[in-house]
Amino acid sequence: MNKGRLLLLGVALAAGAGAFIMAAGGGDKDVASVAQIVPKAQEIETVRVLVAEQRFERGSRIDPSATAWIKWPAGKVPAHFVTEEDEAFYEALPGMRTLTVLHEGEPIMREKLVEQGDSGMMAALLSPGMRAVSANLSDDATSSGFVLPGDRVDIMTTRQIDGQSQTSVLLSDVRVLAIDQTLAKEDELASLPGRSVTFELTPAQVEPFILARETQTLTLALRSIFEGETQAADMPADEVVVIRYGRG
Repeated sequence: MNKGRLLLLGVALAAGAGAFIMAAGGGDKDVASVAQIVPKAQEIETVRVLVAEQRFERGSRIDPSATAWIKWPAGKVPAHFVTEEDEAFYEALPGMRTLTVLHEGEPIMREKLVEQGDSGMMAALLSPGMRAVSANLSDDATSSGFVLPGDRVDIMTTRQIDGQSQTSVLLSDVRVLAIDQTLAKEDELASLPGRSVTFELTPAQVEPFILARETQTLTLALRSIFEGETQAADMPADEVVVIRYGRG
């Protein structure tokens, strides 16, 4: 092959490559026409909402260190949620108690809390149809301090018969509402002899409890939180309450 043919072949190849590129790309004008503009993502405005970081039993004090602030869409915050703007409400948390169980991660709602010292606070903590009754007990009688508000206990009585001490179960599966508290503000508390323990009782349990409180020695036996279904055998048939997993 001579040099002239090689030159012609090179020119033909170059022209063909140029035509192919123009046909495939459609030229600079066509390439620019298919470019798309991606809009910038819109930023969502948020506020911080207060949530529980642990489970709070009904009647428990609110510990601010066991709460946390999480982000929430600003336009989706219910009015009863506690936000970072509610500084006075947050500062008052240590003096508040829960009216119902608060679960871990649940937003803290105003309607589920009651401030200590508020009128009717104890009545709000009581289950429907129940009564609150107190007794002064020693540390030994309260399982050396292991019994806390929200726990369930058996109330034992000890009495002397023919010179011997006899112990029996007075009431079973009773909820403890408060210990050493009159549910007033801390600076208004008067000194109390021993431990003042407040229980939640049925109307039928009140009379035998008061009689035993005045005439016998009372001791509390703490019940396990992991117990299955139980039934208080000493309660009348029409007032039997079934408790699951040891909590009410």
